[in-house]
Amino acid sequence: MAKKGVNYLYGIDFTDRKAILATISVGPVHDIIATLLKEKTNDQWERLTTEGYSLVDAVVEYNGVNDLTTRPTISSYKNICIIKLGECCTEVTGRIYLHYN
Repeated sequence: MAKKGVNYLYGIDFTDRKAILATISVGPVHDIIATLLKEKTNDQWERLTTEGYSLVDAVVEYNGVNDLTTRPTISSYKNICIIKLGECCTEVTGRIYLHYN
């Protein structure tokens, strides 16, 4: 059974990757996201594979200041990168949240 995206990265701090995350724009996911996710989770995220931990059709929906009133996020983080996963991702569903200061 697939994990829910909202819970998948809960508690994982991406602050040490802030310099990279700060450059990511809204739109299609690039290879760097797969690399960051592999480093932090040890799961085999791939941008081009069509099953498992897939980023095919994944989109960065938001990357910026953490707004607790509109998103299910952790209040101790100033910034959030929200990625909506595509249907090819069979291990995690919905949106994933990369928290960083």
